Amino acid sequence: MKNKMLLVVISIMLLFTVACGSKDESSTTKADDKKTDQKETSDKQDDIKRPEGSIEIEKRVYFYNYYELNGDPGEGITPEQGASLLADEFLISNGAVESLEGNKCIFIYFVNVKTLDAMDGKECYIYEVELGSVDVDGTKSADSELLYVVAVDYSGKKASVVQESDLDEDSSGWNGTFKLYDYSIRISDYDGERFNYEIINTRSGEDILAGTSYVESSDYTIADSGELDLFLSYDHMKVEIRSYGETDWSSLDGEYSRVD
Repeated sequence: MKNKMLLVVISIMLLFTVACGSKDESSTTKADDKKTDQKETSDKQDDIKRPEGSIEIEKRVYFYNYYELNGDPGEGITPEQGASLLADEFLISNGAVESLEGNKCIFIYFVNVKTLDAMDGKECYIYEVELGSVDVDGTKSADSELLYVVAVDYSGKKASVVQESDLDEDSSGWNGTFKLYDYSIRISDYDGERFNYEIINTRSGEDILAGTSYVESSDYTIADSGELDLFLSYDHMKVEIRSYGETDWSSLDGEYSRVD
């Protein structure tokens, strides 16, 4: 009798083990199938070809240069670096890029250069940021949506979202102060064609020279005051003064750095 009871218990245990094993195996198989499906979907979504004419600055973020610069940014950042700065501050840190699904991508277009009061009178790169999609063959869809317009001060490396009204504002009246040793030069009312300047001996407070300088070249602003030449760097961060030979103004020659 005891032997029969023992056999029954063993049989029940074996049936339970087989049933549980089948259930676990079935669950594992389903879970593995689900993971495989998810991986295939993810691989398909990530397998996006870079759109023609763009530069990939971040996964699913593409930069287009639609504006030709007339000069060199000097010590400032390039348009591509400005786009990377924009992406870091407005697309990556807030999780916008990470949340992109399917074939959605973000496009950054460099479209203009403007001096903006909204950016403390600094000359800035202007970018349009759009949300769109790209097919696996690299074809950019025509369903892009403008998210915002961003200005990047390429000298101070600062980015800010701007409104249309900021872009339409009159940028004349730009001012800046530059210093070298005991001299400073104050530029005011710069409008792209001419500006006023005032050179001061900062040690004695004496006014050395003042007048209006007319721009002769916009590539690297060269202005003739009639007394000397002033070269304003493209990023408005340096002014170089060159006198005409051995004159009373020769001591002013040199490269002045912006201090405000």
